[in-house]
Amino acid sequence: MKKIIIIDDHQLLREGINSWVSGNSDWQVLAKLGNLEEVKTFIESYKPSQTDCVVAIVDLSFKVSGVNTEKLYGFEILKMFKNPELNIKTLVYSSHESGGIIAHSLSKEIGACGYVSKNSDCDTILCALEAIAKGDKFIQQNLITSYINAQTKLNTLTKREKEILNCVFAKYTNDEIAENMNISKRSVENYLSRIYDKTGTNNKQQLLEYIEMN
Repeated sequence: MKKIIIIDDHQLLREGINSWVSGNSDWQVLAKLGNLEEVKTFIESYKPSQTDCVVAIVDLSFKVSGVNTEKLYGFEILKMFKNPELNIKTLVYSSHESGGIIAHSLSKEIGACGYVSKNSDCDTILCALEAIAKGDKFIQQNLITSYINAQTKLNTLTKREKEILNCVFAKYTNDEIAENMNISKRSVENYLSRIYDKTGTNNKQQLLEYIEMN
Protein backbone atom coordinates (compact mmCIF):
# COMPACT_ATOMS: atom_id res chain seq x y z
CA MET A 1 0.00 0.00 0.00
CA LYS A 2 1.25 3.51 -0.89
CA LYS A 3 0.98 6.15 1.83
CA ILE A 4 2.10 9.75 2.35
CA ILE A 5 2.84 11.93 5.34
CA ILE A 6 2.20 15.64 4.75
CA ILE A 7 4.47 17.97 6.75
CA ASP A 8 3.79 21.69 6.39
CA ASP A 9 2.97 24.47 8.83
CA HIS A 10 0.08 25.76 6.68
CA GLN A 11 -3.10 23.85 7.46
CA LEU A 12 -4.80 24.90 4.22
CA LEU A 13 -1.94 23.44 2.18
CA ARG A 14 -1.96 20.20 4.18
CA GLU A 15 -5.68 19.81 3.60
CA GLY A 16 -5.33 20.72 -0.08
CA ILE A 17 -2.72 18.04 -0.74
CA ASN A 18 -4.74 15.57 1.32
CA SER A 19 -7.88 16.24 -0.70
CA TRP A 20 -6.22 16.14 -4.12
CA VAL A 21 -4.10 13.04 -3.51
CA SER A 22 -7.01 11.13 -1.96
CA GLY A 23 -9.29 12.00 -4.86
CA ASN A 24 -6.88 11.55 -7.75
CA SER A 25 -4.57 8.66 -6.89
CA ASP A 26 -4.26 5.39 -5.01
CA TRP A 27 -2.02 6.98 -2.38
CA GLN A 28 -3.44 7.16 1.13
CA VAL A 29 -2.69 9.91 3.65
CA LEU A 30 -1.09 8.42 6.75
CA ALA A 31 -0.59 11.65 8.73
CA LYS A 32 -0.71 15.45 8.48
CA LEU A 33 1.88 17.20 10.65
CA GLY A 34 2.34 20.93 11.22
CA ASN A 35 5.59 21.40 13.13
CA LEU A 36 8.81 19.85 14.35
CA GLU A 37 7.32 18.66 17.64
CA GLU A 38 4.49 16.82 15.87
CA VAL A 39 7.04 15.11 13.64
CA LYS A 40 9.07 13.97 16.65
CA THR A 41 5.93 12.63 18.35
CA PHE A 42 4.89 10.80 15.18
CA ILE A 43 8.30 9.13 14.77
CA GLU A 44 8.36 8.05 18.42
CA SER A 45 5.04 6.22 18.07
CA TYR A 46 5.40 5.06 14.45
CA LYS A 47 5.53 1.34 13.75
CA PRO A 48 7.41 0.76 10.49
CA SER A 49 5.86 -1.39 7.79
CA GLN A 50 7.91 -3.63 5.52
CA THR A 51 5.10 -3.89 2.97
CA ASP A 52 3.86 -0.29 2.72
CA CYS A 53 5.62 2.35 0.62
CA VAL A 54 5.62 5.53 2.72
CA VAL A 55 6.79 8.94 1.47
CA ALA A 56 6.89 12.07 3.61
CA ILE A 57 6.18 15.30 1.71
CA VAL A 58 8.21 17.91 3.61
CA ASP A 59 8.22 21.70 3.44
CA LEU A 60 11.50 23.41 4.35
CA SER A 61 10.36 26.67 6.00
CA PHE A 62 8.46 26.70 9.27
CA LYS A 63 7.18 29.60 11.34
CA VAL A 64 8.45 29.61 14.91
CA SER A 65 6.57 31.18 17.79
CA GLY A 66 8.19 34.43 18.91
CA VAL A 67 10.46 34.63 15.86
CA ASN A 68 9.82 37.06 13.00
CA THR A 69 11.58 35.02 10.32
CA GLU A 70 10.88 31.47 9.25
CA LYS A 71 13.45 28.76 9.99
CA LEU A 72 14.41 25.96 7.64
CA TYR A 73 13.53 23.18 10.08
CA GLY A 74 12.72 21.03 7.08
CA PHE A 75 16.38 19.98 6.84
CA GLU A 76 16.25 18.68 10.40
CA ILE A 77 13.01 16.83 9.64
CA LEU A 78 14.48 15.26 6.51
CA LYS A 79 17.46 13.99 8.51
CA MET A 80 15.09 12.39 11.05
CA PHE A 81 13.56 10.28 8.30
CA LYS A 82 16.99 9.07 7.14
CA ASN A 83 16.78 6.36 9.81
CA PRO A 84 16.55 3.17 7.69
CA GLU A 85 14.49 1.45 10.38
CA LEU A 86 11.61 3.84 9.65
CA ASN A 87 11.50 2.80 5.98
CA ILE A 88 10.14 6.23 5.01
CA LYS A 89 11.38 8.15 1.96
CA THR A 90 11.16 11.94 1.64
CA LEU A 91 10.05 14.44 -1.00
CA VAL A 92 10.73 18.16 -0.55
CA TYR A 93 7.81 20.42 -1.52
CA SER A 94 9.03 23.97 -1.10
CA SER A 95 8.81 27.54 -2.40
CA HIS A 96 12.63 27.65 -2.43
CA GLU A 97 13.86 27.03 -5.97
CA SER A 98 17.59 27.80 -5.77
CA GLY A 99 20.02 25.15 -6.91
CA GLY A 100 21.95 25.42 -3.64
CA ILE A 101 18.97 24.50 -1.51
CA ILE A 102 17.93 21.72 -3.88
CA ALA A 103 21.45 20.26 -3.89
CA HIS A 104 21.65 20.47 -0.11
CA SER A 105 18.27 18.77 0.28
CA LEU A 106 19.28 15.87 -1.97
CA SER A 107 22.75 15.48 -0.46
CA LYS A 108 23.76 12.39 1.52
CA GLU A 109 23.80 14.51 4.69
CA ILE A 110 20.11 15.45 4.35
CA GLY A 111 18.78 12.52 2.36
CA ALA A 112 15.74 13.70 0.40
CA CYS A 113 14.73 11.53 -2.56
CA GLY A 114 13.05 14.26 -4.59
CA TYR A 115 12.39 17.97 -4.92
CA VAL A 116 9.27 19.74 -6.22
CA SER A 117 8.49 23.45 -6.19
CA LYS A 118 5.27 24.78 -4.70
CA ASN A 119 4.83 26.57 -8.04
CA SER A 120 4.36 23.19 -9.74
CA ASP A 121 1.03 21.50 -10.40
CA CYS A 122 -0.39 18.53 -8.51
CA ASP A 123 0.44 16.12 -11.34
CA THR A 124 4.14 16.86 -10.77
CA ILE A 125 3.82 15.88 -7.11
CA LEU A 126 2.18 12.62 -8.16
CA CYS A 127 4.94 11.93 -10.72
CA ALA A 128 7.51 12.53 -7.98
CA LEU A 129 5.75 10.17 -5.58
CA GLU A 130 5.56 7.41 -8.18
CA ALA A 131 9.25 7.84 -9.09
CA ILE A 132 10.32 7.69 -5.46
CA ALA A 133 8.12 4.64 -4.87
CA LYS A 134 10.10 2.88 -7.63
CA GLY A 135 13.37 3.76 -5.94
CA ASP A 136 14.28 6.63 -8.28
CA LYS A 137 15.29 10.20 -7.56
CA PHE A 138 13.05 13.01 -8.83
CA ILE A 139 13.81 16.67 -9.52
CA GLN A 140 11.27 18.95 -11.15
CA GLN A 141 12.38 19.42 -14.76
CA ASN A 142 12.93 23.19 -14.75
CA LEU A 143 15.06 22.97 -11.58
CA ILE A 144 17.60 20.43 -12.84
CA THR A 145 20.12 22.85 -14.40
CA SER A 146 20.44 25.05 -11.33
CA TYR A 147 20.70 21.92 -9.17
CA ILE A 148 23.60 20.54 -11.19
CA ASN A 149 25.47 23.86 -11.12
CA ALA A 150 25.05 24.24 -7.36
CA GLN A 151 25.95 20.62 -6.63
CA THR A 152 29.31 21.11 -8.32
CA LYS A 153 30.10 24.07 -6.05
CA LEU A 154 28.87 22.45 -2.85
CA ASN A 155 31.00 19.38 -3.49
CA THR A 156 34.05 21.45 -2.53
CA LEU A 157 32.81 21.52 1.08
CA THR A 158 33.81 18.83 3.57
CA LYS A 159 31.21 16.75 5.40
CA ARG A 160 31.64 18.84 8.55
CA GLU A 161 31.36 22.09 6.61
CA LYS A 162 28.13 20.84 5.04
CA GLU A 163 26.77 20.13 8.54
CA ILE A 164 27.63 23.70 9.52
CA LEU A 165 25.94 24.94 6.35
CA ASN A 166 22.82 23.02 7.31
CA CYS A 167 22.70 24.96 10.59
CA VAL A 168 23.19 28.23 8.72
CA PHE A 169 20.23 27.32 6.50
CA ALA A 170 18.18 26.81 9.67
CA LYS A 171 19.13 30.34 10.80
CA TYR A 172 20.94 29.11 13.92
CA THR A 173 23.23 31.49 15.81
CA ASN A 174 26.87 30.48 16.32
CA ASP A 175 26.06 29.54 19.90
CA GLU A 176 23.17 27.36 18.73
CA ILE A 177 25.38 25.73 16.09
CA ALA A 178 28.04 24.98 18.71
CA GLU A 179 25.47 23.43 21.05
CA ASN A 180 23.78 21.48 18.26
CA MET A 181 27.07 20.01 17.00
CA ASN A 182 28.73 19.69 20.41
CA ILE A 183 31.74 21.79 19.44
CA SER A 184 33.14 25.11 20.65
CA LYS A 185 31.95 28.45 19.34
CA ARG A 186 35.52 29.08 18.17
CA SER A 187 35.40 25.91 16.08
CA VAL A 188 32.15 27.09 14.52
CA GLU A 189 33.79 30.38 13.59
CA ASN A 190 36.73 28.54 12.03
CA TYR A 191 34.45 26.31 9.96
CA LEU A 192 32.43 29.32 8.82
CA SER A 193 35.61 31.11 7.80
CA ARG A 194 36.60 28.21 5.55
CA ILE A 195 33.11 28.06 4.05
CA TYR A 196 33.23 31.79 3.34
CA ASP A 197 36.60 31.35 1.60
CA LYS A 198 35.28 28.55 -0.62
CA THR A 199 32.13 30.43 -1.60
CA GLY A 200 33.64 33.90 -1.86
CA THR A 201 31.38 35.31 0.86
CA ASN A 202 32.09 37.24 4.06
CA ASN A 203 29.20 36.49 6.43
CA LYS A 204 26.10 34.33 6.92
CA GLN A 205 23.82 36.72 5.05
CA GLN A 206 26.08 36.74 2.00
CA LEU A 207 26.40 32.96 2.24
CA LEU A 208 22.62 32.50 2.22
CA GLU A 209 22.30 34.96 -0.67
CA TYR A 210 24.99 33.02 -2.53
CA ILE A 211 23.14 29.74 -2.07
CA GLU A 212 19.81 31.33 -3.02
CA MET A 213 21.28 32.73 -6.25
CA ASN A 214 23.13 29.60 -7.40
